[in-house]
Amino acid sequence: MTGETKALIGISLVTFLIFIGGIVMLNRKNTVVLEPQNIDPTVLIREDSHLLQAEDERVMLVEFADFQCSFCASAHPIISQLLLTYPDKLSFVARHFPLSQYQHSMLSAEAAEAAGDQGKFWEMYDLIYTHQADWESASNDEARAIFVSFAEQLELNLEQFNTALDNHTFRDKVLRDAADGNAAGVTGTPAFFVDGVRFTGSLQNLVTLIEARINTTEEVVENEN
Repeated sequence: MTGETKALIGISLVTFLIFIGGIVMLNRKNTVVLEPQNIDPTVLIREDSHLLQAEDERVMLVEFADFQCSFCASAHPIISQLLLTYPDKLSFVARHFPLSQYQHSMLSAEAAEAAGDQGKFWEMYDLIYTHQADWESASNDEARAIFVSFAEQLELNLEQFNTALDNHTFRDKVLRDAADGNAAGVTGTPAFFVDGVRFTGSLQNLVTLIEARINTTEEVVENEN
């Protein structure tokens, strides 16, 4: 995996593993955290989706998220730590799912895409989430100024960045992500898919599931060798 993953902020995790036949059952209210569904894989990952590709992939995690969603911001450091812990095993795709109740959902997504157009999507992604408290309650002009300051910090071409925001160059891409999320049954954020299967449960349960699948797959590979 590229050095982009290391740019994501990590926190410590404490996890426990229980893995049964691809479906993880937890003692907490007997929660089933994987819901097998017939989901068209093309709506989960597009050719131009933002992907952190593991060299020896064991698990593919797809997230539909809204930068202004507080739950998404809480998930960000946890996903970041997973990527740092399993850089060669865990692949990650970030998709947009802007929610109508948030004022800056679309602007923040377009800012991330405008940065991505200059090769800095993941760096902007990290800044937007990490500094959510600085812009979530700001006016439109203030929020935009903050995103422009991030672009300046990342040494982007500011004229190109601002033009993309002015012209809503990447709005159609963001809306396509949202349409794909709707097609996959997403109704809120964050929404996670593990190896193409919808996950429901706590973030701790998500970590448990991913680590279980990575470790189980590694055991199978070792036995085959």
